[in-house]
Amino acid sequence: MDVSYYAGGDTEFYKDVNTHPNNKHIATITLIFSPNEIGTDYSAGNELAKKEAIKLGADWIYYVSSTIYKDTSEIAAITFRCVRTTWPDMLDKIEKDKREIAEKEFEMNNARKELLEYSTFYNILTTAEIFGKSETELNKLIGVKAKKERKKDSKVETITYIDTVTNKVLNEKEVEKRGMNYFFDKIFAIYVNNLELYKTEYDEIMRILGKYPKAKFYFPELDTQGNIDKQKMKEEIFGVE
Repeated sequence: MDVSYYAGGDTEFYKDVNTHPNNKHIATITLIFSPNEIGTDYSAGNELAKKEAIKLGADWIYYVSSTIYKDTSEIAAITFRCVRTTWPDMLDKIEKDKREIAEKEFEMNNARKELLEYSTFYNILTTAEIFGKSETELNKLIGVKAKKERKKDSKVETITYIDTVTNKVLNEKEVEKRGMNYFFDKIFAIYVNNLELYKTEYDEIMRILGKYPKAKFYFPELDTQGNIDKQKMKEEIFGVE
């Protein structure tokens, strides 16, 4: 029996799987690991779950969720759902989705390797310490204080965002917009400060990306004057407001 593994919990297909009348839910498998037993290696958990699914008579399983040990990156538990199906197109669709994801990852990795090898600008862009900020660090940078409160006898924690200069209360959308503007301004500054280098390497960057159409890297176009349209770049990254 071929057990197919599918990890795609946020897709429309996943919703179809849960509701399709020909799908019979056999069991949910939760594998629990002690510290250092599996680390962050999902593949070991996948293989163990597949073997158990076959014993139960499932013809495919899908990833449901996982948890990690507090204060470590080690997996504490990983959960799969086992299904028996008579939906003839399901396994074909799963394999197609997996193949497309694998092809995209393959092209992304190859494009990334070539860009790192041939583009000084790309190396500057990827080594800039822009991302990886904690929520607290980012809030400080964008002038926001998060005030967390929990009412008595309530498990629900509410967060109020306050402008550190005006003390004005901000909604989540305003805070999100400030965060996006912060990251965009930092990225755009890299292009501005290295514009001549970007111009020099632009054709080579486009040539590399042309070899890997499934690799979705974003690089702004140069206009007829050899400059970058800031507003256009922002709209292409975040969409039109």
